[in-house]
Amino acid sequence: MCGQYFNRHYTFGNWTRANKALEIPGQGYYLISVNITLSFDSFGATTNTFAEGMVVKLDYNGDTLVTTRIGNEDTLYQHLFGSNSDDFFRGGVVTDDGNILVTGETQSYNAENYYDYDLWLLKYNTNLDTLWTKLISIPDTQIAVVNSIASKTTEGGFSIVGIQGAFNGSGKYGYLAVFDSSGTLKFRTTPYKQYNGYFMGSVQTPDKGFIITGARFAPSVNNQAPLILKTDSLGALQWQYSLPYSLNYNLAINVIRTQDGNYVYTWIRVVQNPGATYKVWRYHFTKIDVNGTELWSKSHIYSFNGHQRLYEMPNGKLMFAGDYTDTLGTGRAGFIMVCDANGDSLWVRQYRSLPGSAPGNLVTCMDGIPTSDGGYLLTGETSCCNFTPNVGWTTSLWALKTDSLGLITSAYNMPQPLQSKSALHLPFPNPASGFCTITSLVPPNSHAGFGEAGAYLLLFDMQGRQLQKLAVSPGLNHTTIDISKYASGTYLIVLAINGHRAGSQKLVVQH
Repeated sequence: MCGQYFNRHYTFGNWTRANKALEIPGQGYYLISVNITLSFDSFGATTNTFAEGMVVKLDYNGDTLVTTRIGNEDTLYQHLFGSNSDDFFRGGVVTDDGNILVTGETQSYNAENYYDYDLWLLKYNTNLDTLWTKLISIPDTQIAVVNSIASKTTEGGFSIVGIQGAFNGSGKYGYLAVFDSSGTLKFRTTPYKQYNGYFMGSVQTPDKGFIITGARFAPSVNNQAPLILKTDSLGALQWQYSLPYSLNYNLAINVIRTQDGNYVYTWIRVVQNPGATYKVWRYHFTKIDVNGTELWSKSHIYSFNGHQRLYEMPNGKLMFAGDYTDTLGTGRAGFIMVCDANGDSLWVRQYRSLPGSAPGNLVTCMDGIPTSDGGYLLTGETSCCNFTPNVGWTTSLWALKTDSLGLITSAYNMPQPLQSKSALHLPFPNPASGFCTITSLVPPNSHAGFGEAGAYLLLFDMQGRQLQKLAVSPGLNHTTIDISKYASGTYLIVLAINGHRAGSQKLVVQH
């Protein structure tokens, strides 16, 4: 076993969730979060809810270095509207000058009615000192930002998309707001008013326009279709299409520009999975060119949950992260799926909460990013460890770090001395042509948690594609692997125990 164990929870208030993860190489990880704290009267009843924006800086071992919390500063809001203001951080980017831009919404400063939110922009340095704060008022607005993902522009600025709703209830529309590097608003527009709906992701195109993903309501809020559109440099609509799945809750979420100059977006639609009791979402990748022409589309996971984030790695592979819940609606977990540049899956991993913790313990994964060491970081919230009297199990901030194969790099949680009792020996023969045998030692009573329960030998090619998965038992195992169908070259055999990387050996196939 090697590496630093990194599956952590951090308790602040009663409900704490990270919505976005960032890394500044050499500095550490930054979790852009919302923290909600309750107050109680003498009888234990809830009297107030305090929602605040929060950023947590972690070192590379997952230890907290700095935390900044801001919000609920306007007592006038409570006097005027009878409740505490809501303040949320939703997303952010690392700016060109090596600092951090955080985006969200706030009611704390100049809300004009009970439903009014302002766009909230903050810039922090790497130690989380505030460099500037900006508020963008949207008059007569019910909602300013929901689940928005900030995206950098080529001019050093950034764009934000979300949902904008009128106080009089006349409609809710997706909006695009574009800013320069100082946080000054260049323009804000609602380019698609043919239907009510909202925007979820955006990316700038070479002509300074934007490709945007989201959903349109057709014809009601409970009946929506995934939406993809393109604007010019001033936000005027150039083309749009909605995918033909308008029954139930369907939407397009992330969009990225790939190294070949095209675009990949993620979307989900509600389907009846064969053999399942309930309808679930089906996850998709679709690749298009700048004109919206489809180049390919791939379908992958069935799940009750639809949180998704998509990134392209320097080697052109695609990383897809989010929530997974089986078709019975139980067993929620975070997951990572890594695909090749054509959207075909190389491997999938699932991650659950701390073993032996709270009943009904669940993980919600809101973001997952590739990290500078070649691994991955997931973040969100977990109900493992935070009990609030008179309320029940509430949530803590959650972060989990893996290696390049999605395996946790230490079995730190395994009872001593079991950590030292696992082993993976060299395969024999090596080089091999038809079959090889490899010996592994799996400790008894390794308790499950975090990753997939059980012990397995995983065979990978040098492109990172998982080719075989062979179960092994506690104790000494001599496992024969059929490699006759694989091309000559170098392969990797990994011993995974409950989602942890417990050893690895290289195998040379030579025909």
